[in-house]
Amino acid sequence: MDRAAPILVLVQDLFFRAKIDATARAGGWPVTCLGDLPKEGALPAARGCLIDLESAGPVALAALRKIAAAMPTIAFASHGKTELLARALAAGCKAAVARSRLAAELPRLLAELAGTPMPDERT
Repeated sequence: MDRAAPILVLVQDLFFRAKIDATARAGGWPVTCLGDLPKEGALPAARGCLIDLESAGPVALAALRKIAAAMPTIAFASHGKTELLARALAAGCKAAVARSRLAAELPRLLAELAGTPMPDERT
């Protein structure tokens, strides 16, 4: 895993993407935020991926297996989308969580994707 590579964030919601970006910066984790998957199918180099299954639409599920095979991936969706979250796990995601859980545990989940300790655990 390339420690210099950013975490790839695939989220269309600009407000939530800004929250993720701010949390990542505070933790010292570089991120690359994209609203959609690249059209050519090539993913930027990243050490992990955080993907919003709802905003990415059907393209996300079609590409999820490829992304999860290439890097640790955490998918999220609204808490009522249990089938969608289960499909993400079946596609190989490291975790599939409700949006509310992601918001509550964002620093820990970003640290997990980055393969680094939480900022307060660093020595």
